[in-house]
Amino acid sequence: MTFNMLLFIAATIVLVVVSVLLAYSLVHAYWNLARRQENSDRPRPGLILETIWTIMPLGLLAVLLILTFQAI
Repeated sequence: MTFNMLLFIAATIVLVVVSVLLAYSLVHAYWNLARRQENSDRPRPGLILETIWTIMPLGLLAVLLILTFQAI
């Protein structure tokens, strides 16, 4: 197994771990938001912006994974 293939496998593992952690944090945040909004009449501002800001690292990791695969 070459070094490039090991690097690709490591990048894939990092992408999967980060994706799972991001998904968990998003779901957890939305559950907490739903509980808080039951007691409040005000909507949370910037929810879409916060979601995009959270998903951006996932997109960056996906691009790096593709570039790593192309380098092999």
